[in-house]
Amino acid sequence: MTLNYTTLTALIAEHYTPILYDQIFRKENYFVSLLKKNAKEYTDRRIEVPLEYGNMSRAKFTAPYEVVDLVPGDPVTAVYYDPKMLRDAIIVSDEEELVMNSDRAVKNIIDVKMNNVMKGMQQVFLQNFWKRTTQGTYDWNNAKTIVSATSTLGGLAGSSYSWWQAKVVNLATSEWYSGYDAGNEDDLLNPASKCHMLKLIQRTYRAARYLTNESPTNMIIPEYCWDLLEFTYNSMKRADMYHKGAAELGFTALNYHGVAIESDSWDVAAQSTNTDGYIWAFNTNYLYMFFNPGAKFTVGKWIEASNQGSKAAKIRTYGEVCCSNRQTQVCMQNVLSPTNWASMAA
Repeated sequence: MTLNYTTLTALIAEHYTPILYDQIFRKENYFVSLLKKNAKEYTDRRIEVPLEYGNMSRAKFTAPYEVVDLVPGDPVTAVYYDPKMLRDAIIVSDEEELVMNSDRAVKNIIDVKMNNVMKGMQQVFLQNFWKRTTQGTYDWNNAKTIVSATSTLGGLAGSSYSWWQAKVVNLATSEWYSGYDAGNEDDLLNPASKCHMLKLIQRTYRAARYLTNESPTNMIIPEYCWDLLEFTYNSMKRADMYHKGAAELGFTALNYHGVAIESDSWDVAAQSTNTDGYIWAFNTNYLYMFFNPGAKFTVGKWIEASNQGSKAAKIRTYGEVCCSNRQTQVCMQNVLSPTNWASMAA
């Protein structure tokens, strides 16, 4: 049996790439699964996202015959995102081609290769989403760029429009927390401390709801903080400790007023010290993933490499992570989060 690459491409497209899409954006955690649920398709050169901030209205109480101002407050109705490409490749060596001499052999080898592609693309997506360093020109938007009061997102600078600013609090420098240390476990466990773990969750939740009355859908906190919060919940004997919606999808999340609280090890891996953990609050009703249907985990042609004995096919997806309302996104910075808590590094 000679390996037929046309048939192999059809096999991958029919049985593997649809699953690949689900596994990358659904199996990591509840938060990413909600991002995937909000996925949309676009076909234009740029992604246009209507803003949802309610700052253009001129609504007011008026006297009889009072002049009504017809000029919008800020005549900005949409933000524009440039899509970027995420690529990987599946490679078959000459030796593997000879071994793939039956349907069973083809399936066994392709199973392994596509699983590696899934893990590789998932890792790149998550590393990029949680990284703290400057976002690359061709990277998808990450959490720190989206949840910012100053950075440019969708072509609009947060520093230019107050309604295009996320709520960000630095626990190490905020006057509110003067005399308290969010980088100290004693303060995180002391109910009298402003940095008590549950109080940090409460304030993050209230910040997300401030002047919006919309609760966040998810919070992502460091693994160490998640364990401290679970310990706090246990000591309080809370009956509704865990989030039911997350549990129904196979995820474990703590519950606070219906908000799923999870941890993500890639977020912790992005830290540079043991005290720069972040507490994130996201409202996924205003976060979207856009994909071009012409390159939504599609498989390209098989090409034989001139300098090695193998054939390769590119797997690609073209899109972006977009936001339509920054005011509903919150970040509390610089909380205790030992980077070796879960990694077990020395």
